[in-house]
Amino acid sequence: MPKSLSTHSIGNIESLADAPIGVGGDSLLGNTFGVLTDHRSVEGDQRRQLSIQEYQVSSRSLPSSDSHADSDTDLLTGYGVKSIHSSDRGTESQATFSSKTALASASSTASRSSRAPSGLVNLMEVPLPPNQAQGTKQYIIQFKNSVTNISDQANRLVNRYQGQLSQVYDSSLKGFAAKLSTSALQALKQQSSIAAIYEDVPVKLGPSTAQPQQSQSNLKNRAIVQSTQSTPWGINRVGGTKDGTGKTVWIIDTGVDYKHPDLRVDTRRAKTFIGRSATDDNGHGTHVAGTIAALNNTIGVVGVAAGATVVPVKVLDKNGSGYLSDVIAGVDYVAKYAKAGEVVNMSLGGGYYQPLNDAVLRAAAKGIKFAIAAGNSAQDVATASPASTNGVNVFTVSAIDSTDTLASFSNFGAGIDYAAPGVGILSTWPGGTYTTLSGTSMATPHVAGLLLLGTPGVNGVVKGDRDTFNEGIAFGVV
Repeated sequence: MPKSLSTHSIGNIESLADAPIGVGGDSLLGNTFGVLTDHRSVEGDQRRQLSIQEYQVSSRSLPSSDSHADSDTDLLTGYGVKSIHSSDRGTESQATFSSKTALASASSTASRSSRAPSGLVNLMEVPLPPNQAQGTKQYIIQFKNSVTNISDQANRLVNRYQGQLSQVYDSSLKGFAAKLSTSALQALKQQSSIAAIYEDVPVKLGPSTAQPQQSQSNLKNRAIVQSTQSTPWGINRVGGTKDGTGKTVWIIDTGVDYKHPDLRVDTRRAKTFIGRSATDDNGHGTHVAGTIAALNNTIGVVGVAAGATVVPVKVLDKNGSGYLSDVIAGVDYVAKYAKAGEVVNMSLGGGYYQPLNDAVLRAAAKGIKFAIAAGNSAQDVATASPASTNGVNVFTVSAIDSTDTLASFSNFGAGIDYAAPGVGILSTWPGGTYTTLSGTSMATPHVAGLLLLGTPGVNGVVKGDRDTFNEGIAFGVV
């Protein structure tokens, strides 16, 4: 028997739920619970005879009521509690129940029927809570357009079905993300307010072709001057650098290095949905930021819209990994706080995922412009999200090399709006350094920079394209 079991007398279920059971009893760790009210009164033979699996339960694991229940059925019955069994010195009593009232009555009856109050009172057949017993998964739930008070509705439903709320979306989608059990999911599907439910999907940046180059000084602080500024070939190919001072770009990515001397980062509006800070511990987001907005300051590199304000929205971790629920949360954040005419860079993505496309479309409908990477799978862009999103203020970008040839890795198809330099792109890197990367992730910020300045023009078409649509290569603004 566990040595840490409580010595509380059981008269009703509330006294059990409130009992300080065990050491650190925060969760239901098994499928049967027992309370030995006075372990000294039970002899060794009886201990062996009454041996059962025993686990700790806290009041948080077994709440005594559910304020959102449809009926007076006690929440405990949802855990599969079948009966209370009391046994002491050969005298046994058992009662079944289906509600809180019946449970309390059965508990009291079982206690009174024992010869001594020191008997063993067991809650039999108590499985793990639904979100543990059946295994949980994270889902993205979209409400119907008629639903209002999104946050209240999300919290109510998640509490009702004992899930764990992760995100609430009220600016780009109407819905939320939550961890739910299989039974909770099935119950949620019956709610008339729900339009659609999708399982959450992990997302990860593609293999990096980074070759960190210590060609510039590794600054320890912003006061140290780097070597002479250079203009990367991609910046020249899209028409050269222009002054982006006073303009704002939101970068949904791995974060941005707050202290990079070649970037103007807005830490006040910065937001993270993974970890504690939106600063960059991967490098990808910082590289993207430099192509868009690196300062024209005689050091490092220069961006398409030099000196534009960069707002990091971190949705991927140091390994470039995350979940689409967090990416959507990033889009929702931008939709709430960005102004019409501002630009969002999304150099990330994965397989086709309707909720993400929906979120981008609704945010773009507010006048916010999105530059989106086509993807690096050498496939039709229609298979990827958010790259497959088509609508006003949404621009999907494929990658070319320095000969204007479509990069071997680049996605393609009718959904492409522009091609831009994406092979061997030098840009900013965390720690005040610079590095060269390749990918449609690197092509996209060229177009994002142009979008900050106006409507991108074109100069030439892609060579070696794998479709018949001949998208133009982004150049300047019209």
